[in-house]
Order: sequence, then C-alpha cells, then structure tokens
Amino acid sequence: MMIRDQANPDDLQIVLVKPGVTDFDAQGRIMGTLDVPLSDSGIAQAQGVAAEFAGVEISAVYSGPCLAAQQTAVEITAHSRVRPRVEAKLKNVDMGLWQGRELDELKSNQPRFVRQWQDNPEQICPPGGETLMDVRPRVDAFLKRISRKHKSGVVVVVVGDPLASEIAARIDMLDGDDDQVTNGSSNSLTAGFGKLRSFSLSAGFAL
Repeated sequence: MMIRDQANPDDLQIVLVKPGVTDFDAQGRIMGTLDVPLSDSGIAQAQGVAAEFAGVEISAVYSGPCLAAQQTAVEITAHSRVRPRVEAKLKNVDMGLWQGRELDELKSNQPRFVRQWQDNPEQICPPGGETLMDVRPRVDAFLKRISRKHKSGVVVVVVGDPLASEIAARIDMLDGDDDQVTNGSSNSLTAGFGKLRSFSLSAGFAL
C-alpha cells in the first residue's frame, strides 16, 4: 500500500511509526524513557517498516530521543536523502519507578494501582513519573510546529507507546472537533510493533 495513495497531495500527511521491539519488550518490562536498543527482531521489524516507504517521497523524519526510536528512524531513512531529526518533545511518557520493572510483577504487587493507571492514565501517575495529561502540552507544541513548518508532503514520526497513542488520540480529537482539520483520515496499515498509522491533514491544520 502506497502511503500517499490515501492523501490529497496538497495535504500534510503525518505517519506515526512505532519502534521495533527491544529485549525489554520480550521480557514484558516497562521501558518508559529508558534507552534500550532494538533487539535483532526489532531491527528486522524496523527494516520491514522501512520497506513500506519504498517509492514514497518523505519530507522529514522526526524521532523520539530513545535509542530504539532513533535506530528505527535510521532504518527508515537508510536509502533516502532525508536524515532523522531527534526531537526532545517526543520523549516518551516517564514511568518513574516502574521503568525497567516487569508489568506482571507490578500487577501482582500493586494490582489496584496498576488497574487505576490502565483505566485512567490521564490522571493516575506512576510513582515518580508523569501522566498523559502532563505530556499533552509538549505533544501539542510539536504538532503545531511541524504543521507550520510542513504545509504538505509526508512527515514520519517515530515514537513508542504510550506517547504514540497520545499523539494519535490528539490528532483524532482535532479531526473531530476542529473545523480547520479536513480530510482527516487515520489508517492502521500493519499490526504490532512497527505499526504505521497515517493521518491526512489539510494545510490549514492548527492547534
């Protein structure tokens, strides 16, 4: 599937890419903002995602500062003149004292708190971390800046969950509520890690 097939060429198309897997993912550990490299499987996944962009003219690639996101962005741009830009505002959600711990362990030791966080991550904060509500200002600032800088074309954003889901939700919200967003469509192209989700936004997109 060609990414630009589903977009007006005069629109800005944002494509969210989830980094490939790491050993932490395989072990069921919470990564948060930690720098963990891609595993061999993750590198293969990143290369597979890169193949999705064959023949697509990419305007820019923005990467979160974590190592897995940067490595995935490098694979995407390996055969392109575009070079990935590391964006501080794409730092993933800080999971505080939960980072590096196994999710199953936390569910056993703190079942009620983990359940509250899963049900309401905008309000519940991991010990020493931040909520989704805390990261929203930097998400909005990033979307505002790239929508001003790139009036059209394909912009790739490489970032892991839960920040990727927050960015997608923010765009979906604007798609439904902001009169300046037109032709806003989101498409799930692949499953699991390396997931691509594309959003076609009019040049008038603004926050």
